[in-house]
Amino acid sequence: MYIYIMNNSWINQEIIIKNKLIDLLPNKIYNLKDKKQLINFINLQLNKKYTLNNFNNLEKIKNIIINLNLTDLYEINNGENFNIIKSNTIPNIYIKKIKKYILDKKLNISCSIFHNNKNILNYNNEIYAMHSIGKVFTGFLIMILLNLKIITEKDINSPIQIDPTLLNTIPIKVKNRLKTTTMLDAMTHMSGLKDYLTKYFDALKINNKINPLNPEDFVKYIDDDVDKQGIFNYSNAGILLCGLSVQYLYNKNKKTNKTYNEILYEYIIKPSKITTFSIIKPKNGIYNKINKLSKFINGSPGGGYWISCYDLSLFGNFVINMCYNNKQIFTYLKKYGSEFYFDNLIRHFGGIDGSKCLLSVYLKNKISIVIMDNDGNSTDLLHLGLNIFN
Repeated sequence: MYIYIMNNSWINQEIIIKNKLIDLLPNKIYNLKDKKQLINFINLQLNKKYTLNNFNNLEKIKNIIINLNLTDLYEINNGENFNIIKSNTIPNIYIKKIKKYILDKKLNISCSIFHNNKNILNYNNEIYAMHSIGKVFTGFLIMILLNLKIITEKDINSPIQIDPTLLNTIPIKVKNRLKTTTMLDAMTHMSGLKDYLTKYFDALKINNKINPLNPEDFVKYIDDDVDKQGIFNYSNAGILLCGLSVQYLYNKNKKTNKTYNEILYEYIIKPSKITTFSIIKPKNGIYNKINKLSKFINGSPGGGYWISCYDLSLFGNFVINMCYNNKQIFTYLKKYGSEFYFDNLIRHFGGIDGSKCLLSVYLKNKISIVIMDNDGNSTDLLHLGLNIFN
């Protein structure tokens, strides 16, 4: 990202950044091997029906993206869902300016920052759904279990393994795909697997009391079809199955019968000293009532858990310490963690209509930042603000 020193006008700085992004992004977009998800995102934001032909040269791309707003451009540049390399510029952490920016922009937001193991900002610490940031919990759990040799590198690079009884309940096309899809394929969205959220949300619309609590409870909602293998396709179903594979491999190796949630608590939640983590919305959980399903969404390895802003930044700090104290975990992270890791940066966004959150962990600089909002927009704006302070 770019940092510009001008005056105290956030508006002037944001206009300059937008213009720079409009110049920067066409080349990134042009070089994407698979533009399908990005085109779908742009069509949704602009209410258009662009096709691949509209993105076949740099000038065409520029003429399209110039119509996007700043936060949309910024989301594309951050790489979430689009397989674009994430920007890893170190943010400017000036606490007084952060608080002033929040007030000036009237952001509906919580923010927590750790630096060098110290919590230096805990603004409006509330409990939200973490949405897809749950994928980082799943991914880092795998790194820990690799280090403990409970999961092996052979497991990672072999067709994904789950309980045979559960396998028989999976749609036939998905079941056949799993014969050739490695765990790493699923971890990095290269499996061609699709989603489970659409069917899950549809089921919630009919009966909001269905209350799935374990990963296996979500399997019935996995999409029946699959996409082409070997091409990036952001897949909640793939990460869900990674969690189920963790459970199967753990119990097989340890000769136990633990649930995935018990394993997650043992290796992530307890050692990181998180106290607010919840599979279901707690009584004091914050959600945007514009999305009527928000308060009924439960967590799984693919995302959707509930947590306080402080505790999520505490998890980021836990990850920093684990990587510094155990070089092998960091080695595995670099080798297998590309879903959320790039060049000393762990970053993941999560969100649904009316709610968004961000986890950024700068390993080299020992900074853990969490931003969570209740309007679906303020997270992007504050993240942008962290890059324009001077």
